[in-house]
Amino acid sequence: MSGAGIYYENLQAAPLHASRVAMGFARSDYVRMLSAVYASMFLVRLAFGVVVVTFANYVTADDFVYGLLVTTSPALELVTVVFAGVLIDRYGRKGILLTGLGLAAFSLFGLALTKNVVLLGAVNAVHGVAAALILVTTLAIIATHAPHDQRGRAMGLFNLVNIFGWIAGFVAGELLGDVFAGRLEYTFVIAGGLATVGLLYANRMLRLPAETAPGGGRPHMALKDLVAAVGNRDILLLTAPWLIVFMLVGAFITFYPRVADRLDISGGRTALAVLGVGALMLASQYFWGRLADRHGRETIMLVGAVGFAFLMGIIAYAFFETNSEDGEVIFTNVMSHWFLLSLFLFIALAFAPAGLAALADEAKEGAQGTTMSAYSLTLSLGFIVGPLVLGRISRDFGGQGTVIYYAVLALGLLGLVLTRFVQTRVERRKA
Repeated sequence: MSGAGIYYENLQAAPLHASRVAMGFARSDYVRMLSAVYASMFLVRLAFGVVVVTFANYVTADDFVYGLLVTTSPALELVTVVFAGVLIDRYGRKGILLTGLGLAAFSLFGLALTKNVVLLGAVNAVHGVAAALILVTTLAIIATHAPHDQRGRAMGLFNLVNIFGWIAGFVAGELLGDVFAGRLEYTFVIAGGLATVGLLYANRMLRLPAETAPGGGRPHMALKDLVAAVGNRDILLLTAPWLIVFMLVGAFITFYPRVADRLDISGGRTALAVLGVGALMLASQYFWGRLADRHGRETIMLVGAVGFAFLMGIIAYAFFETNSEDGEVIFTNVMSHWFLLSLFLFIALAFAPAGLAALADEAKEGAQGTTMSAYSLTLSLGFIVGPLVLGRISRDFGGQGTVIYYAVLALGLLGLVLTRFVQTRVERRKA
């Protein structure tokens, strides 16, 4: 049975499910919806993952120019998410999702046509527009249609598919990079084909019930609703930790291919490592999503933040233990703590499904797209700021500065999540 089918069977026990079926969202349409959303997201993440790996070697510019080139995608993603939620809430989910998938395929094929830095930047910018439309729409669909007491596992499955797509893309990118070492543009053609399959599948399978406001007609959201969402104290405490997460992830994704090349880590070895980490991630998301439904979002978010702080602590300890600036020595010593790294990574991954479910809980009826735009803003900002800041710190302060920077961000994440945890406990006592 597919992931969508398994999730639907779990919904059978949910008291809210019967009301949703009565509203005209039949079982077959619900399963089709989940299948379309998860499958199209997986395929486009798989395609993006391939490109992240091979693009680093496709571009011949220096690190600074490469960093600027990479940021064109999150920069346009940042601009697009300002309007994406408004467009989604006003014009509907399916059309915007299909538009994003179409632009994704177009941009991936486009990368294969040139090596000119300016043109690559322009194509990469289209990629950013597509990523914004896809991410905000898929999250809005889940936030709108997943019952409240099943939302944690729904977001867990979203993260599972999202992460699995990235992981599979990284592995495929490493392998395809070796196969097409002299003609990397073919990897972009393959990636574009994957995105096209996702577009065709979503167009055929996705059926959504009529999207209407409580008073009838389609809800009319405006930019002021996004501003209100971003400035809302409760939403801000939920999105700020995500900014830290994406600053770290964005920097890692951007520079890892070049670091691996400098350390002479083979594509096969990287692929095996990515598969191992990916398996850990896949095992975590549905598990932590279920616990978030049972024990509360804030509790599981705090568990994840503590795990993340310990994960960064182990890396910092292993770094300073070597008393060396030699990359190979540091890498070997860090990996010697593989058991603790794996344990705390698994715990840290609790934050993702609980954090997304908490955001969906805060969304107003009919404005889920706008709320998810606020989340996507932090994603784009993180992918812009993270690589630039890390690149500057690495250049000016070396490995020691980089490790301290990561540790400070981890503590910041823990502090924000702890604040949210305490705030909700105080509010419940007053209620």
